[in-house]
Amino acid sequence: MPTPTFDTLLVTESSTVTDFAVLCKRLLGSWAQVIAVVFSALILLGATIVYWVLMSNFLYHTVDFVHEKYFGDSSSSSLDGNFTPILFPTTGKTETA
Repeated sequence: MPTPTFDTLLVTESSTVTDFAVLCKRLLGSWAQVIAVVFSALILLGATIVYWVLMSNFLYHTVDFVHEKYFGDSSSSSLDGNFTPILFPTTGKTETA
């Protein structure tokens, strides 16, 4: 492979770079393109796992909250008795008239 010069590295209208991996291949060789694609896939996989964990946690606690409000069974709450009402939390003070 010939050493790239400044003129061959310029992006012209006829040769467009459409992806980071293509740019890595052009500048560093095909091994860099493979590494760029692998790391891009790992980043996408990691973001998918984080999204899955966050959404499943949100769904679990939403269903638990609705179940608690509908059935009123505090023993089935996953919050182990440390449940603070989301709507109109009490301050512990009682009003006397």
